[in-house]
Amino acid sequence: MSPKKLDEHEFDEVTRDRIARARAKQDEWRQWRHRVRDVLNTVWDPIGVYRSDKIEDESDEYAKHIAAMIRQGRTDEELQSYLACTVIEDMGLGRKGEEERMKEKEAQRATVAALRALGPAPQ
Repeated sequence: MSPKKLDEHEFDEVTRDRIARARAKQDEWRQWRHRVRDVLNTVWDPIGVYRSDKIEDESDEYAKHIAAMIRQGRTDEELQSYLACTVIEDMGLGRKGEEERMKEKEAQRATVAALRALGPAPQ
Protein backbone atom coordinates (compact mmCIF):
# COMPACT_ATOMS: atom_id res chain seq x y z
CA MET A 1 0.00 0.00 0.00
CA SER A 2 1.50 3.35 -1.03
CA PRO A 3 1.30 6.40 1.22
CA LYS A 4 -1.50 8.85 0.64
CA LYS A 5 -0.52 11.79 -1.54
CA LEU A 6 -1.22 15.16 0.00
CA ASP A 7 -2.95 17.83 -2.00
CA GLU A 8 -1.33 21.27 -2.08
CA HIS A 9 -3.40 22.61 0.85
CA GLU A 10 -2.62 19.60 3.06
CA PHE A 11 1.06 19.80 2.12
CA ASP A 12 1.15 23.49 3.11
CA GLU A 13 -0.47 22.71 6.48
CA VAL A 14 1.97 19.91 7.22
CA THR A 15 4.92 22.09 6.21
CA ARG A 16 3.74 25.03 8.35
CA ASP A 17 3.25 22.69 11.31
CA ARG A 18 6.76 21.24 10.94
CA ILE A 19 8.29 24.70 10.65
CA ALA A 20 6.38 25.90 13.71
CA ARG A 21 7.56 22.88 15.75
CA ALA A 22 11.15 23.37 14.60
CA ARG A 23 11.05 27.05 15.58
CA ALA A 24 9.56 26.22 18.97
CA LYS A 25 12.36 23.69 19.62
CA GLN A 26 14.94 26.23 18.50
CA ASP A 27 13.47 28.87 20.82
CA GLU A 28 13.40 26.39 23.72
CA TRP A 29 17.07 25.50 23.09
CA ARG A 30 18.04 29.19 22.84
CA GLN A 31 16.28 30.04 26.11
CA TRP A 32 17.90 27.09 27.88
CA ARG A 33 21.33 28.08 26.54
CA HIS A 34 20.77 31.62 27.90
CA ARG A 35 20.06 30.12 31.33
CA VAL A 36 23.34 28.18 31.02
CA ARG A 37 25.11 31.47 30.24
CA ASP A 38 23.48 33.10 33.27
CA VAL A 39 24.83 30.31 35.50
CA LEU A 40 28.31 30.72 34.04
CA ASN A 41 28.16 34.47 34.60
CA THR A 42 26.83 34.37 38.14
CA VAL A 43 28.21 31.17 39.67
CA TRP A 44 31.44 30.46 37.79
CA ASP A 45 32.64 33.92 36.57
CA PRO A 46 36.41 33.32 37.01
CA ILE A 47 37.44 36.75 35.71
CA GLY A 48 34.77 38.85 37.39
CA VAL A 49 32.88 40.12 34.33
CA TYR A 50 29.49 39.62 35.98
CA ARG A 51 29.97 42.88 37.80
CA SER A 52 31.07 44.76 34.68
CA ASP A 53 29.61 46.07 31.45
CA LYS A 54 31.25 43.27 29.42
CA ILE A 55 28.82 40.58 30.57
CA GLU A 56 26.79 40.56 27.35
CA ASP A 57 28.93 38.17 25.36
CA GLU A 58 31.90 37.19 27.50
CA SER A 59 30.67 33.68 28.18
CA ASP A 60 28.44 33.05 25.13
CA GLU A 61 30.90 30.66 23.47
CA TYR A 62 31.51 28.83 26.74
CA ALA A 63 27.74 28.56 27.26
CA LYS A 64 27.25 27.08 23.79
CA HIS A 65 29.95 24.50 24.43
CA ILE A 66 28.75 23.59 27.93
CA ALA A 67 25.13 23.40 26.73
CA ALA A 68 26.17 21.03 23.94
CA MET A 69 28.14 18.91 26.41
CA ILE A 70 25.12 18.63 28.71
CA ARG A 71 22.90 17.78 25.74
CA GLN A 72 25.37 15.01 24.82
CA GLY A 73 25.12 13.55 28.32
CA ARG A 74 28.63 14.40 29.51
CA THR A 75 29.49 13.68 33.14
CA ASP A 76 29.95 16.22 35.92
CA GLU A 77 33.68 15.48 35.87
CA GLU A 78 33.87 16.24 32.14
CA LEU A 79 32.05 19.53 32.65
CA GLN A 80 34.34 20.49 35.54
CA SER A 81 37.38 19.57 33.47
CA TYR A 82 36.16 21.76 30.62
CA LEU A 83 35.73 24.70 33.02
CA ALA A 84 39.21 24.14 34.47
CA CYS A 85 40.84 23.95 31.03
CA THR A 86 38.97 27.06 29.91
CA VAL A 87 40.39 29.05 32.82
CA ILE A 88 43.95 27.92 32.13
CA GLU A 89 44.07 27.67 28.34
CA ASP A 90 41.45 30.08 26.98
CA MET A 91 41.53 32.77 29.63
CA GLY A 92 45.24 32.46 30.29
CA LEU A 93 44.87 32.64 34.04
CA GLY A 94 47.47 29.92 34.56
CA ARG A 95 48.01 27.73 37.54
CA LYS A 96 47.70 29.17 41.01
CA GLY A 97 48.52 28.27 44.57
CA GLU A 98 46.79 25.49 46.44
CA GLU A 99 44.22 27.76 48.09
CA GLU A 100 43.19 29.36 44.79
CA ARG A 101 42.98 25.96 43.09
CA MET A 102 40.69 24.71 45.84
CA LYS A 103 38.45 27.77 45.41
CA GLU A 104 38.35 27.20 41.64
CA LYS A 105 37.45 23.53 42.10
CA GLU A 106 34.65 24.51 44.47
CA ALA A 107 33.40 27.10 41.97
CA GLN A 108 33.47 24.45 39.24
CA ARG A 109 31.50 22.00 41.40
CA ALA A 110 28.97 24.70 42.32
CA THR A 111 28.66 25.70 38.66
CA VAL A 112 27.99 22.14 37.52
CA ALA A 113 25.45 21.68 40.32
CA ALA A 114 23.68 24.89 39.24
CA LEU A 115 23.76 23.73 35.61
CA ARG A 116 22.24 20.38 36.56
CA ALA A 117 19.55 22.23 38.52
CA LEU A 118 18.39 23.76 35.22
CA GLY A 119 17.05 20.35 34.29
CA PRO A 120 17.75 18.35 31.15
CA ALA A 121 18.72 20.08 27.94
CA PRO A 122 15.97 20.31 25.35
CA GLN A 123 16.37 17.78 22.58
